[in-house]
Amino acid sequence: MSKHNVTWRVARAVTQYPETSQDGVRTRTDGEYRTPVHEIQCTGALWCRKCRVVRTVSLFARVDFRTDTSDRRGYGVVTTYCEGMTACPDFVKNALNI
Repeated sequence: MSKHNVTWRVARAVTQYPETSQDGVRTRTDGEYRTPVHEIQCTGALWCRKCRVVRTVSLFARVDFRTDTSDRRGYGVVTTYCEGMTACPDFVKNALNI
């Protein structure tokens, strides 16, 4: 997962809290999950604090639900990446570190 600059926590977050999901779209054994991740910048303090969205990245994950016959375990998450870029920005890991 280091190629796309994501961790297993990011993959878990996008599959547990997707904005859109399509289970079994192609073969009934896979799922696609998408969710937007916002980079937020805040200024000020206490009651004068103002926050705004600086940019939004669409995060994508593909899951394979089939089980391997040799060990009877599922394949799980196949890939997780930010659409339109090779590596996700660092704020994605920080925002979804739940």
